Amino acid sequence: MRTEKRYFRIPIPLIEEQKKNALIRDLYITEIGEIEVKGGTIWSSNSKLEDYLLAYCTKGSGIVLILGEQVPISNDQFFIIPKGEEFKFYSVLDVNTQLLTAHFDGKKAKQLGKEFSVVRNLVPSVNNMVANREMLFDEIFNNLSKGFHDENLEYVNFCFGHLLATFIYANKTSDDIADESNPIIRRAINYLEKNLDKKLSLNQ
Repeated sequence: MRTEKRYFRIPIPLIEEQKKNALIRDLYITEIGEIEVKGGTIWSSNSKLEDYLLAYCTKGSGIVLILGEQVPISNDQFFIIPKGEEFKFYSVLDVNTQLLTAHFDGKKAKQLGKEFSVVRNLVPSVNNMVANREMLFDEIFNNLSKGFHDENLEYVNFCFGHLLATFIYANKTSDDIADESNPIIRRAINYLEKNLDKKLSLNQ
């Protein structure tokens, strides 16, 4: 049994307009919400999805059936169901599971979603790019509550692109990016940090 705590569905005529909008047609949301699945019950698609589904578990746990496999999921884990697939989520007994969900589509959706149809962990970190994830969900909810006018939908979809990136690149920290772009500088900094108590020459 699924309860919608906060939920927005973009009207079909507006989805058709998003498909034509050069700013957002590559990646746009069709539905977004905060849901709760009662303990011991099932949340399922009931049919093949018409778009991609991102589901982020914020509380509780259960088992999700994806592509024929049963996979445990718990707090701070997420999965993406590909377009054209079905799924079932079984919430554990006596514990309600809360999830933040988003249905999305667009030309880039297939590229972004194809490698993430498995449950992934999200490791909390001060430096991690995922730190503002729930804030971004809130920003989208708050703006959709103000209406579905063109500029608002454009802004919301730009926010969603940022939000989706915090999942797809969840294991990338600012330090990781620095290592990749400036490996020599990073090695030098690491060396200095390990030898703070020593007098070093320029050659060293």
